[in-house]
Amino acid sequence: MNFVYVKADDPRVDTHCTIDLDAIYMHSHPFGEKLDNIKRNSQVGFEVDQHICFLPSYYFHPTDASQADTLYISIVIKGNALIAEDNKEKAKALNALMQKYQKEGKYETLDFYMPSVHEVTVIKIIPKEMRD
Repeated sequence: MNFVYVKADDPRVDTHCTIDLDAIYMHSHPFGEKLDNIKRNSQVGFEVDQHICFLPSYYFHPTDASQADTLYISIVIKGNALIAEDNKEKAKALNALMQKYQKEGKYETLDFYMPSVHEVTVIKIIPKEMRD
């Protein structure tokens, strides 16, 4: 799942626009179980993990395989999800996703009037709780 967390001090976001800050945005197909679930109950939660390294069992014990471990950092986010309807907000969120995942650029910045912005669904999650 590709997502972007837009913070209030994120230089990629024009703070004079209608986008709410300190939100998580992700894109979605316009139909499906995920959207049906959000419409039924907007309370959501998910976990994001970053793998740090694998620790082989022999690091702790010469022969006991059960001692193998993985180091990672994670954050659990709980909040409310909604479908972003404002095309300006959708374009800002999609542009933030592009900047995160296609750092080398080489694409046309999305604008609110483009059909591709109108056709995609953008999910906005407003975090209520984040913990690691």
